[in-house]
Amino acid sequence: MAQRKLDPSSFDRTDLVDVKDDPDTLPHDVLFHRLHYLACHQDTVAVRERHRGLDITYQRLLSDTVSMKTRLLEQLHPATIKKLDADEEVAIVIFARGYEFVVGYFAILAVGGIAVPTSPHVTLDEALHFVTTCRAHAVVHSPAFESLASQLRGQAGVTEDYRPISMNFLADHKPLNPRNMRFSMRKIRDLNKPGALIFTSGSTGKPKGATMRRYNIIVHSMLQIWKNDIRPGYTILQMLPTHHATGLVLNTIPTIIGGGCVEFTQPKFDAAMIWDRIHLGGIRSISAVPTIYVRLLQYWEHELQELEPVQKESYRTAMSSIEQFHVGTSSLPTNVSTKWAELFGRRILERYGGTEFGNPYTNYSTTKLVPGSVGVKNPGVESYLEHGDEGEIFARTPLMFSKYIYNVDGTRESLTSEGYFKTGDTAERIDDHYFIKGRTSVDLLKTGGYKVSALDIEREILALPQVSETIVVGVEDAEFGQRVAAAVVLKEGCDHLSLQELRDSLRASLSNYKLPTILRVVPELRKTANMKIPKLLLKKELFESGHPDIQVWRSGGAKL
Repeated sequence: MAQRKLDPSSFDRTDLVDVKDDPDTLPHDVLFHRLHYLACHQDTVAVRERHRGLDITYQRLLSDTVSMKTRLLEQLHPATIKKLDADEEVAIVIFARGYEFVVGYFAILAVGGIAVPTSPHVTLDEALHFVTTCRAHAVVHSPAFESLASQLRGQAGVTEDYRPISMNFLADHKPLNPRNMRFSMRKIRDLNKPGALIFTSGSTGKPKGATMRRYNIIVHSMLQIWKNDIRPGYTILQMLPTHHATGLVLNTIPTIIGGGCVEFTQPKFDAAMIWDRIHLGGIRSISAVPTIYVRLLQYWEHELQELEPVQKESYRTAMSSIEQFHVGTSSLPTNVSTKWAELFGRRILERYGGTEFGNPYTNYSTTKLVPGSVGVKNPGVESYLEHGDEGEIFARTPLMFSKYIYNVDGTRESLTSEGYFKTGDTAERIDDHYFIKGRTSVDLLKTGGYKVSALDIEREILALPQVSETIVVGVEDAEFGQRVAAAVVLKEGCDHLSLQELRDSLRASLSNYKLPTILRVVPELRKTANMKIPKLLLKKELFESGHPDIQVWRSGGAKL
């Protein structure tokens, strides 16, 4: 066979030979070199699920990842394999949680695909939206999702080469020896191409698929390892969803790559079980949504207070021994933040960020605590507020998303001409600290000629002793422009709250024009898969339905 002519100034040694990889060959990638090193030299737990009795070592994790990679290459459509070999963009969706999710994620990266996490509570309609939006070539699924993955085949908009690929073999296969594993001798894949796709929360519209470059996954992991001092012995109690950017690239992947342990909690949150787990000790970090911190605090106040003093103190000491508390997805009520620090001696560190633009503002343990603030600007971040010290946040960072997949116009519309992402969030800067006022389209209300932040009102309502959860929205009104409407979930033991009582309780902390003029008490507030509250949808459901429970304030007082 004739040798092809090569340019002496740009040729590579791999151009001189026919390099082929076996299915079980590891990618020449820093993430997999690190996993391989840990599997060979560290006999510790990488992933734990106590409720399932799973303690997965690094050796097992790497072995299962390689085996899953092999299964992918065996079961993917031949046309999909050709696309992967050419380093074309191939999205593969994951229907799994906990350990199976981790294996699926790394296996997809290992074949060169785009890993697309989804909620473990995904419905058929949501799954169809995800699979069609990213034009997925396959779904990797745990046994629990076999029916859902199969139902997608043949649905309108699903690719012809779509394959559902099960992970049901993982429990039975014989582990591989990591010292016998080899790395690819081929050129590395293009690090600027997508390695993960995170669907946005869908709180104000259909979720969009935001892609992250392969390089950014590596950088995110390294930064978190350095920031949080992740090393062997570091255990994070993971209560954020892994289809959320924070749960995935700030918690799960960095902890594993750093040599620590990711401990997944049971699927359904149970405050008693979480407190009992914390009581056992060994937790270095907790990352959760605000609702979980609220419920943990409520359990402390209503249940653990009944224990004998010595036993109660042992629970408090166990919580106080945890070094890091992080919160994600939405704002933490100020009263919860303050009370937590008083009780357990450590702050819950708030931060602000988004799937598309990373983490512009953060509270560090070393920075001054300013109640209600999401912190100071991170080094290396470029951002500005639309009107100087207030207004919509525009952010530009090296760790921004690369695009909304298959959506050129949507990506273009999300950016300014200088490449700043239009966050859609409004903030105020006081000195070096930033305060989030809410979604510009949802949380900034105009009532009676005043501009009001719904989040400011929510914080004050949440400080009331009888309130567990709340949202505040603007309901269109001919007299005021918008009325301030509050939906409230009461704490256990409280069965009534009138609009007049609510207004009277808030008068000391809110100006008169900020007081709610509409109230509805509800048993719960529906949340998206990312644990966010879809305000636009709830506004319509709760306040535009003419429901008899809606209380409306008039100048003469409140009436139903």
